[in-house]
Amino acid sequence: MTRFFSKVPPLVAFALLVAGHAMAQKDTKVFSEMPLVVKPPVFIGITGGVSIPTGNFAKTDYEDNTSGFASTGFNVGIAGTRMLSRHWGVTGMAAFTRYNTAGLKSIAAGFVESFAVGDATVRAQGNNQTFSYMVGGYYSYPFCSKFAVDIRAMTGLVRAQLAGYEVQLEDNASSAFQQKTANANTIGFQAGAAARYNFSKHFGLMFNLDYYYSKPDFEIENVNRTNYAGRLLTSYNEPIAGVNANFSLVYTMNRK
Repeated sequence: MTRFFSKVPPLVAFALLVAGHAMAQKDTKVFSEMPLVVKPPVFIGITGGVSIPTGNFAKTDYEDNTSGFASTGFNVGIAGTRMLSRHWGVTGMAAFTRYNTAGLKSIAAGFVESFAVGDATVRAQGNNQTFSYMVGGYYSYPFCSKFAVDIRAMTGLVRAQLAGYEVQLEDNASSAFQQKTANANTIGFQAGAAARYNFSKHFGLMFNLDYYYSKPDFEIENVNRTNYAGRLLTSYNEPIAGVNANFSLVYTMNRK
């Protein structure tokens, strides 16, 4: 290298050194300004809200054996979403839903007429409720850094419970009989959309509207039922369906 520069005119050698130094500085600057590659984020959310049953599950007609006597309740759960690209990801959710029991007066009035007695008292046994464990696809469309609209569709296992009741006729303890609480496992699905607002780098708030559906096949046991007049169920195979309206607190983990 020394021999090379000794044969080059001094002015040319100086120009080569200056050009090499400038190119080195430029390469260093370009490298330092290259952005870090950030992988699509992971969302973890805690969710809760109201569950509104629809269809036969929400009916309170004593004469109709498809009536489920369920009314608006609540749900709570936890969800996790891993984005695979800017728009697409996979999601999973574990949730608990409990419904209030409705129409007990209707059941009592029906047994009074069916058994031709003067009075009947009906007490709910257990609750209408579900445990859901689901996975599925996720689509997100960010309008800006703080606001996005998300869509998801999931399927999975649903562990359902159907509430029972106890009937006592005319304050006669010996005449009491029960429709016992029943349990069943089935496959269900849930799908919906959400508006998500990120109020900081890691935390956001989401409003979800989801439709859910499952159809468990319950086998029902009746206790001390010696008179078969009136409403008598030994099975129940109607959809547990409705709408969840939830707020979710979302934590975003950025992966590098």
